[in-house]
Amino acid sequence: MKKTLITIIALAMCLNIQAQKKFATINMPFFAAKAPTADKMMLPPKKAEGLASTQRAIGQTNTDEIDISGAYIGNPGTYSVAALLPAEMLSRYVGCKVVGMRFALSQSIGKSKIFIFKVNSNNTITEPQITQNIRNTYAGWQNVFLNGVNEFEIEAGKSLLFGFEYHESEEMTNNEEGALCFTGDSNDNGFFIYGDFGGGEGWYPSQGLGLLCVQLIVDISNLPPKDLDISWLFHGSKYKRINEDIDLFATYTNVGRDTIYNYQLGYQIDQREPVILDFNRRIYPDSVQSYEDEHLRLPSDLEAGTHTLAFFVHSIEGKPIQNPANDTLKSSFVVYTKSLARQKHYIEQYVSHQSPYVPYVDPIFDAVCKENSNVCLVNIEGTSSNAVDEALYLHDIYPYTYPSFTIDRFYFPGETSIAFDINDYATIVPDIMVGVIQQLINEADWNPAFASINIVCGNSQANP
Repeated sequence: MKKTLITIIALAMCLNIQAQKKFATINMPFFAAKAPTADKMMLPPKKAEGLASTQRAIGQTNTDEIDISGAYIGNPGTYSVAALLPAEMLSRYVGCKVVGMRFALSQSIGKSKIFIFKVNSNNTITEPQITQNIRNTYAGWQNVFLNGVNEFEIEAGKSLLFGFEYHESEEMTNNEEGALCFTGDSNDNGFFIYGDFGGGEGWYPSQGLGLLCVQLIVDISNLPPKDLDISWLFHGSKYKRINEDIDLFATYTNVGRDTIYNYQLGYQIDQREPVILDFNRRIYPDSVQSYEDEHLRLPSDLEAGTHTLAFFVHSIEGKPIQNPANDTLKSSFVVYTKSLARQKHYIEQYVSHQSPYVPYVDPIFDAVCKENSNVCLVNIEGTSSNAVDEALYLHDIYPYTYPSFTIDRFYFPGETSIAFDINDYATIVPDIMVGVIQQLINEADWNPAFASINIVCGNSQANP
């Protein structure tokens, strides 16, 4: 069995970069991660084992699969671990009751306790909405149902941080085998741990192991019997020439309680006449379907500039939509007529010397520049005496963590931000990171260039 250690020192290093994201607090600090954008919504809810027909398991993960089993902290003690569901991801469940929680363990940890915090819109945490003791735990998924008095309704604008107390014994530490379980790929909200990891005691996000196996159990009785959500919209490159085709790809999910037998979807460019698509195929509850048009031709009279593509649910079995939440996704694209010959790819590396990863990132970009003569690399410091005042505003626009980088300040297809983060990958897989950046440069060769720049190197008097 692969032994997976979450050492306190390594975790502290991993989380220090997030210490800059401390928000106003009510009772305890919350080092908040980024909320997802509209085109990256939660996976469809799962009808898990042991749940009633009107109950669903929802979370950052919706599967019973476990990819990492037996992860351990490496220091005996009791730790609060959790995941976060932002309000945007909970929007379709507003008014539904949270009736329990599920979490997975690879072995018993004895007694435990579940908890749920409400996170306000200003990223503050109040006292726990509920806490409930668990007398015993076992290997596998635990279904813990709340006492009736603890059940509560999901509120608009409220995120939920939920998890359980994890007890690691001396025997676990000595045997190098704990009980924590993870699945899938890490994201900003998939794993939090409470402690002091450099920025004061509070909740810190961590990445690298995947998504903590923890889910809410929600009663969906008051959801519409038949409802579709648009869950993903993709149209290739953000920049299109006039008369160029769009590669449209969208996914949608039956989030209602019953099977749907026919429905209509549609897409629309700006305020032009929408195109309605008829589907006569069965889609079961919680299942996902997709639609693709690789040659959606842009209108010939579309002017240069920014435009909006919307993909939406038009009707279900001939009836208007009952629940409009998440029924439309929109994405912008830019139409251009002229571009310039490319000089070099302009890479901005955003760094903070408060991040322990900066020394590990520099060799990565040194290797990238050595292999690419068409790259111009600029380091933009944001938190030391070396920072250039005129460039500080860029830190409010592009980087959402440190270290991160941009290539030509360009949106890449499928990404929700211009900047890419590096984080602990710099220490774990530096050679792979060189290859990833190289691949992004290769992709950037296909992007149009709209500006030329003249860079002059030198030192200011303030920073000799």
